[in-house]
Amino acid sequence: MEFKILVVDDESYIRDLLNRILSGENYTVDLACDSREAISKIMRFEPDLILLDIRLGETNGIDLLRVIREKYPDILVIMITAYPKIDLAVSAMKIGAYDFIEKPFRQEHLILTIEKALNTLKLKKEVQELRALNMMSGKLVNIVGNSPEMQEALSDASKFADTDLNILLEGESGSGKELVAKFIHNHSKRKHKPFVALNCGAFPETLFESELFGHAEGAFTGSMKGGKIGYVEQADSGTLFLDEVSEMPLSIQAKLLRLLENREYYSVGNSKLKYANIRIIAASNRKMEEAVRDHLFREDLFYRLTTARIKLPALRERKSDIMPIAKFLLDQANMQYGKKIQGFTSEAEQVLKFFPWKGNVREMKNVIERVALLTNNTIITPADLTLAGIEADENAFHIQVKLNMKNINGNVLQTAIHSIIRKTLDITHGNKSLAAKYLGIPRGTLRHHLLKQK
Repeated sequence: MEFKILVVDDESYIRDLLNRILSGENYTVDLACDSREAISKIMRFEPDLILLDIRLGETNGIDLLRVIREKYPDILVIMITAYPKIDLAVSAMKIGAYDFIEKPFRQEHLILTIEKALNTLKLKKEVQELRALNMMSGKLVNIVGNSPEMQEALSDASKFADTDLNILLEGESGSGKELVAKFIHNHSKRKHKPFVALNCGAFPETLFESELFGHAEGAFTGSMKGGKIGYVEQADSGTLFLDEVSEMPLSIQAKLLRLLENREYYSVGNSKLKYANIRIIAASNRKMEEAVRDHLFREDLFYRLTTARIKLPALRERKSDIMPIAKFLLDQANMQYGKKIQGFTSEAEQVLKFFPWKGNVREMKNVIERVALLTNNTIITPADLTLAGIEADENAFHIQVKLNMKNINGNVLQTAIHSIIRKTLDITHGNKSLAAKYLGIPRGTLRHHLLKQK
């Protein structure tokens, strides 16, 4: 993939230097000396990445950054700044700059920063291409996620798909368990057979058995004329997805166990034995071990359902996926409601990235749909998000620290400090100056902590 880079700097020797360095790295490069020329070059040259000086003579590169983020949100921007201008660099990051480099810069650091930015852009474009392919085919499952956490889950799903193992998907409500179940089915040898989903918490115990196994005509008062085909029979030769499986009544669990062990079952009110060749993918938003411990779920059935297990991360644990998912959902909302909303302002993106999303992707879907319905803007702003119940907190980012008391060796505080530093560096894409600024400590103190972690 060939990338184009625009250098915007009012100093000619800096432009020439960057041109020589980047042309030697096989990038296509163009140059601009001020904001007006930069806008003209953006329209004609269509760069993937802009290196933007934070000072452009009498003007401010921050103002140009705002224009770029508003009108050309897909272009990544790396700010160039002198070290004393750290406050301006922090402001640029809040507006939406990908990163910043300090003058005088080292060539190897410059190239590394650019490569990181372009790798991010490459992944983003691949997600967009996959999204378009999914929409055209109508057969593939729309799972947007390039974070390491989601890629690990999908890698496990791909490995298990070729087998006939029963699988347990674990994750919070709204984290995409049914989508992953469909992904597994669509990549299995059963992909041309039915995929049938049953929410185990949706039916009272008195009706659950007939829903799962079906019933004969006249089996009970109110039974369907001619009987009813259950979910098991509908899924024969395919995949049965049991969502919220921990809610399954105990009285049904023994019958499901028999189905798993012998592939046989009885429909309600029918003495004739039936057979079904199905694969079961179960899902739960609570820890199944707790349900077993509390005698709400049979231990033998638990082991049959958990031949393979996949843990799906919460949305707040994979922040790099938040904007690709939000833009995908916005595309869907545009098609559903006939809107032409182009995207999000950089400030709105920051709000979305740092919102806790307790309801995960399902909550985000509801928010994006409400915003699409309510706004008359072509670009979504923080004010639009407020209408949908999402309050902006521009100065906050959220870090969750998990401590394993068995591995701490008594130094709880030091372990927490190390965890906070690592997560802050993730947020700043490894930029130590900005991380130190966010943490409120001198860069030397940060360096000291990092050396202690080695």
